[in-house]
Amino acid sequence: MSRAKRAEAKADPADVAIGARIRLFRKARGLSQQALAEVCGVTFQQIQKYERGANRVSGSMMGRIAKAVDRKIAELHGEIAGDPDDQSSLAKLLELAKSQDVQDTLLIMGELSPRDQKVVLAVARTLRDAS
Repeated sequence: MSRAKRAEAKADPADVAIGARIRLFRKARGLSQQALAEVCGVTFQQIQKYERGANRVSGSMMGRIAKAVDRKIAELHGEIAGDPDDQSSLAKLLELAKSQDVQDTLLIMGELSPRDQKVVLAVARTLRDAS
């Protein structure tokens, strides 16, 4: 088994959930891993490790990442969206992150103004609640 596979196998579910949120928020802002890495003062490989949950994100790094993706630290940790250790939520989040439609939506959202992002989110929530 490769070192990367062993690291992923041992990754704490909370670290994986934080990494998935970092990836989603990074994509929503239209940032590449390289761009995020430059802002945070690390290599893009380190950002990859954070996003996979292979490496834990320190408090200071979480602050830099949150600022770069224009989110609160609590959102990266999952305190806004729910329990960061909820396995069903984590599985849904990871599955959604793989969808090309979701990735395209995040890229488009990253191009919108914060006000327009809130409007799109309100529409999405209305559609969800009507189902």
